[in-house]
Amino acid sequence: MQTWAKTAIQCLVRHSASGVYYARARVSGKLIWKTLETDVFTVAKARLPEALGNIRKATRTQADLNAGYATFGEAAEVYISNVERKVDLKPRSIDYQREIIRALLKSWPELGSTKLKTITAGQCLNWASEYATKVSPSRYNNAVDAMRKVFGLGIAGGLIVKNPAADLAKKTPRPKKLELPTKAEFAALVAELRSAGGWCSEQVGDLVEFLAYSGARIGEARHVKWEDIDSNRGIIWIHGDPEYGTKNSERRALPIIEPMARLLKTMQESPRFFRDPTRQKLGYLLGIRECQKAMDRACLKLGIKRIVHHSLRHLYITTCLESGVDPATLSQWVGHRDGNLIMRNYTHIRFPHFLEMAKKVSF
Repeated sequence: MQTWAKTAIQCLVRHSASGVYYARARVSGKLIWKTLETDVFTVAKARLPEALGNIRKATRTQADLNAGYATFGEAAEVYISNVERKVDLKPRSIDYQREIIRALLKSWPELGSTKLKTITAGQCLNWASEYATKVSPSRYNNAVDAMRKVFGLGIAGGLIVKNPAADLAKKTPRPKKLELPTKAEFAALVAELRSAGGWCSEQVGDLVEFLAYSGARIGEARHVKWEDIDSNRGIIWIHGDPEYGTKNSERRALPIIEPMARLLKTMQESPRFFRDPTRQKLGYLLGIRECQKAMDRACLKLGIKRIVHHSLRHLYITTCLESGVDPATLSQWVGHRDGNLIMRNYTHIRFPHFLEMAKKVSF
């Protein structure tokens, strides 16, 4: 099967496996791709003109930069254009850089229209001292990095000699406090989702349970196929996005734990309805791609803290640690290259387990 499928609209193509539409244009001899972030044809068609305009605008901005009269906003557009051309970056990484630049320009309204050569280190310091108090350390640090790279384009273009953001201090990220559902709350959540009465209520329950029993990221789970399940060996292969792979670009095997085995058996005995016939034809396991709104409604009705897709990955890792799985093995299951990441980020323990462990302490 071909990776890309042409459409009746010029410059509009569809990724065959994921179904997501892209704008594709050749500018100055280079083929440039830009995701339209939708798998709906009518939406993609509506977004195409703006995407093509942005591609061409970024090319004009590069010419302005070379001519020596770019503003920070124009240089930022060149930076994003360069990011979009990197073949080793996943779409989400590119989107995040766009978010960072948008937030940066919003936090400093005059910055976008200011010429690079007139921006001082003092102005950057004033911005940093205020912005650091409004956002998380990681968001602030990423904004500083992006700012430095934009000024770096100015240096490369001969517009400025020194990077005015070079001396901005970074902030140390503080550990996140994870508040996860208890076992009883999770069971109640699944029951509520499955009994909601919607056309996809069972599919929502399948997705939530699959995430909780696998620790897979949502972007990985939606690409799992029945052929990836090796019941004889008791494992599920996680390949991730057909084009970009998993977050660390490596496929991995994870064990089929008992509740996952029960879930898979139920799904095999009661085939689910797929609204997208293409996904069903290609053999995908899960009938839906996400279910955040359904989880929000269920959590609100049950009176429990809001749970997002990634919370279920945290729930899996925490449950495995509480069950005695060693961090090194668990790191392989969930796709962490850094084996110490588990110990750094999951030092929290749910309170019932916390008290149960205390009973084992003896003098």
